[in-house]
Amino acid sequence: MTRSRNDMEARVRLRLAL
Repeated sequence: MTRSRNDMEARVRLRLAL
């Protein structure tokens, strides 16, 4: 189980939160 999509989504959410 890889969390590549989860990691990408988390980074995108952090960028939107900024």
